[in-house]
Amino acid sequence: MVVGNGMIAKAFYEYNSVDDILIFASGVSSSNLNLESEFTREYSMVKNFLQEYPKKLFIYFSSCSIEFPDLKDTKYNIHKLSIEKLIQATSGNYIIFRLPNVIGKGGNPNTIINYLFDSIKEYKEFFLWKYATRNIVDIEDVVKIIQYVIENNLYRNDTVNIAYEKSILVEDLIQTIETLLNKKSLKSIINKGSDFKIDIAKVSWIMKETNMQQPSIESLILKYKIHELRVNND
Repeated sequence: MVVGNGMIAKAFYEYNSVDDILIFASGVSSSNLNLESEFTREYSMVKNFLQEYPKKLFIYFSSCSIEFPDLKDTKYNIHKLSIEKLIQATSGNYIIFRLPNVIGKGGNPNTIINYLFDSIKEYKEFFLWKYATRNIVDIEDVVKIIQYVIENNLYRNDTVNIAYEKSILVEDLIQTIETLLNKKSLKSIINKGSDFKIDIAKVSWIMKETNMQQPSIESLILKYKIHELRVNND
């Protein structure tokens, strides 16, 4: 059973017919969102599904940024942590997967890749935290890791970070998109940000076991943005 209709939900479509697993992928769409109504909506949905399906393995997607010093006190991360605590207190059969920035087909316009790509393509002004880094993971690798965890009955009633070993400077990400689009960005640089290393000990061995390699950011953008790049460069 899959709850949601966004990029992550669609990536797990095959679990729609699995009766003993509930994948909740209908969360708040943007980490920049501060609408209490959206936070309340997600909290209520999680609570209701936990009550209605107490025996299903409940899989929830949280955020690695909960632990980031620069971001942990945002309303979004406080909200995500509150849902983690709700699941931990309510369910006896769950896995919480904390994700970084995920890239895949489509996705909402607020993901970092989509936001920067569209801002640069449309020559819109945006702010760059000079020292900020982001970990950007392929949705296909997220699915592979979670499938491995489920199939091998790992990490029940636990919280698991999924990310690549290396993060990328947002400034380098912008330069890569500029090169691919053959356009300069209209960015304003702020001397803020930091590099926070994500603990991936629980999944790094799975990556090795499945011969998973971290792709370059350029290859990820080409993989999921090739159509837009062709249209832009025609």
